[in-house]
Amino acid sequence: PSVIQDLSLHKHGLKYLVRDPSSFTPSLVDGPLGGRSLLLGSDMDATCASIAQFSEKDSKVYPLYEEFLAECREILRPLLDGPLPDPFQGRYYERKQAATTLYSLIKNAARHRGTLGALYELLTAPACHVLDKWFESDMLKATLACDAVIGAMISPRDVGSGYVLLHHVLGEAAGKQGVWAYVEGGMGRISDAIASAAKEAGAKLLTNCQVKSIDLDERAGSATGVTLESGESLTARVAVLSNCTAHQTITKLLPENFLDSFAGGGFRSYVRHIKGFDYSCGSFKINCALSKLPDFACLPNGRSRDGEGSGGAQHR
Repeated sequence: PSVIQDLSLHKHGLKYLVRDPSSFTPSLVDGPLGGRSLLLGSDMDATCASIAQFSEKDSKVYPLYEEFLAECREILRPLLDGPLPDPFQGRYYERKQAATTLYSLIKNAARHRGTLGALYELLTAPACHVLDKWFESDMLKATLACDAVIGAMISPRDVGSGYVLLHHVLGEAAGKQGVWAYVEGGMGRISDAIASAAKEAGAKLLTNCQVKSIDLDERAGSATGVTLESGESLTARVAVLSNCTAHQTITKLLPENFLDSFAGGGFRSYVRHIKGFDYSCGSFKINCALSKLPDFACLPNGRSRDGEGSGGAQHR
């Protein structure tokens, strides 16, 4: 949330619509579950009551699972708003910031020392292994495992999918930790809000002009501006900031020989890592405008509260 706060994006039109309920998992009316559905949301009592349809044991364990994820989130929180801290590299203020981050990380880890072993397992194990240790209901495990594969080319049985499970509860929206939200007006409203904040600060925005390359001054050891596809050059007074991926910035926008003049041994290792980074993604999303809320046979809108099962992610 630091970027949102620093740029006062809510003042520039950014508005969250918190996703509540967070998920809805229906079942076939004539299937083995008899048309029962699972609804997870912010109301813990209602969530546990929904889980109890499939397992009384899981309904009692689920609040503990949520508490465990919250502790993991607090331990890792100091790492979310910056690079991995290295107090031995960079300028003085960078080393100082790194030391402050490390202190916060160690303090949080000490506060939740009993969770560290389980956190390590969550970061390294398959999500199925983690969920099997917590729950017995396939309906609940399948619903939660969805968060372990969204946006990743892996299955819940792959090593590392446990981290993806945690990744989806690390952030916050509308001041609430671990929740998801939609942006009113669509994702383009985020760009609009950032553009509005930039203009208020005196920025001049150029659109429909693709950057061909980042210009470098080998003597000064710094970026001096950019050259557009049109051939026009723009000079930077202070620095060049790239919002492309690190892979695009390093392999497409910087000269091939920039490492010869600008990078030390540590940075060379970083560049090798970036060049080999895998950006494969299994996401495919379609947004549809509907004339009314969906009506499920297992939970008709007449039986739900205002179509409550239609407001969250739907697992089928």
